[in-house]
This record gives sequence, structure tokens and C-alpha cells, in this order.
Amino acid sequence: MKIGELYQIGLPIDRLSNVLVNWSCYEPRQRFIVYPSEKTEGWAVIETRHMEFAAAVIKDVPEAKVKILDKPVKVVNI
Repeated sequence: MKIGELYQIGLPIDRLSNVLVNWSCYEPRQRFIVYPSEKTEGWAVIETRHMEFAAAVIKDVPEAKVKILDKPVKVVNI
């Protein structure tokens, strides 16, 4: 696992329950973002930096599409 990898996973909206089950099993303290797909109606995109969680989602949802981005984590100190 490289530091800064961001996993963007596109999947049908009706499969989001699989994502929530995997999230509660793997790492519920980690964050993931869900937003509607801009290109395909009826699909959602989730973003996470947790590699095992992303792998579990991809395994459970065979029609999922994944894109791995190399984006560093931004830390803001106030």
C-alpha cells in the first residue's frame, strides 16, 4: 500500500448495502465518501483510502469499476 492512494469505486446504487456491511466489518473508524455518479444514472461512487475495504467492496460487487488515484493526504493544522 502506498501512502496517498485514493480508491474511487463506482457501483450500482442498489449495491450500497454491500458497502455498508463491508465497512462495518473491516474498519468502521475509517471514512469513506459516497456521492452520485455524474456520468451514469443509478450509480454511486465511493472514495476511500483503506485498501482492504476497497478490495472487499470490489470482490462483493463484480460490476464495480475502480480507479486508483495517487493523491497525497492534506493535513491542515489550525
